[in-house]
Amino acid sequence: MEQKYIQYIAEIEDEHWWYKGRRALISSLKNKLDIIPDSKILEIGCGTGGNLEMLSSWGTINAVELDSQARIAANLRKCCKVKYGKLPDDIVIPDDTKLICMLDVLEHVEDDIAALVKIREAADYDCKVLITVPAYKFLWSQHDKDAHHFRRYTKTELEKKLTDAGFNITFSSYFNSILFPVIFLIRAIKNQLQRIKSGDLQMPGSILNRILFIIFSMESKIISTFPLPFGVSIIVIAEINKVQET
Repeated sequence: MEQKYIQYIAEIEDEHWWYKGRRALISSLKNKLDIIPDSKILEIGCGTGGNLEMLSSWGTINAVELDSQARIAANLRKCCKVKYGKLPDDIVIPDDTKLICMLDVLEHVEDDIAALVKIREAADYDCKVLITVPAYKFLWSQHDKDAHHFRRYTKTELEKKLTDAGFNITFSSYFNSILFPVIFLIRAIKNQLQRIKSGDLQMPGSILNRILFIIFSMESKIISTFPLPFGVSIIVIAEINKVQET
């Protein structure tokens, strides 16, 4: 990921509607994770640390991040010591970790199946994984290029890769569905006008930012009961296949 892109994320992710909305949505699914107080949680690819405060309120947080500049920004939050880590080979999962989070990380890993297999092999049998990824190849845009993505997924594709790697799916849904038509239209126009090189990650004015957050966060009220059939992103909760492990 471009260094200027990382710095920009560090500056905006506490208040930007998309990051705030994603945290609200993830928080709404906490009851599906069966996390008890003081459980060990590992965030792989924590970036500049925007999720660490939320996750640290759930349990004892550990975090790893590949990029050195992002690690510096994440460590400034003082939620935990963010260490170096890289999927699939340079990852250490602390003993008794009950939840592993990869929030918009897997799309950055060239061999995503090898990464999932590594996590399944290294984690305890009762550990769960929480994954978010961008959805639909037809939404590919300058944003994906700026962020150095290798792919976007369908829900079926992500579920199959997790299953093949030895996980059982316990919950899955698309999200960022209400704003999907607007985002699709904007990206389609930008892709047609190839001279436009700007990505999506721009901080809107405060009023628009608040409106977008309210719209996006509405999904957190329903998603645990009614998984969404389409959206800009995908969220999956899975657990290690105990049959395979025995």
